[in-house]
Amino acid sequence: MSGIRVANDESLSISRESVERSWSLVLPTTRDDDVDRVPSLLPQPSMDDLTTRKVLSVVSHASIFINATVLAIAIPIMILMLSNDPIVQGNSKEALNFHINLLIGYAIVALLFISIIGIPVAFVLGGILALVNLIMPIVAIVHAATNTERPYRYPFVWHML
Repeated sequence: MSGIRVANDESLSISRESVERSWSLVLPTTRDDDVDRVPSLLPQPSMDDLTTRKVLSVVSHASIFINATVLAIAIPIMILMLSNDPIVQGNSKEALNFHINLLIGYAIVALLFISIIGIPVAFVLGGILALVNLIMPIVAIVHAATNTERPYRYPFVWHML
């Protein structure tokens, strides 16, 4: 038993049993074998959850380096569908938005190459897109690997998802 001193020198005793008794009126009681199935009031992610979160977030952003076609979009879609973690889903959506924006940009470059007048503009726009395609996923990968609390948001990207 531990005691708490009150200002007027009265001793107020609080025992573990009295606290458990008072909380048993508020919280439902469980059997010992049900303890594993009862969720915690404040769930803390385990180390495996944080590692999984990092890996899936990094893979969704790094998929652009695997292949610049359909596979780069398919990997974040699969991660988005299979993961229940909101941070991983947010990173997958951002990676999808970035990939779709790049595909739109490359389609515009291709249309400019078709027209004779737009060839110089297509070279400049294509060079800018190539640099963005190289630099921004690396920044997103570093952010996803170091900050697991919130998803990375690509700047200057039209968010469709």
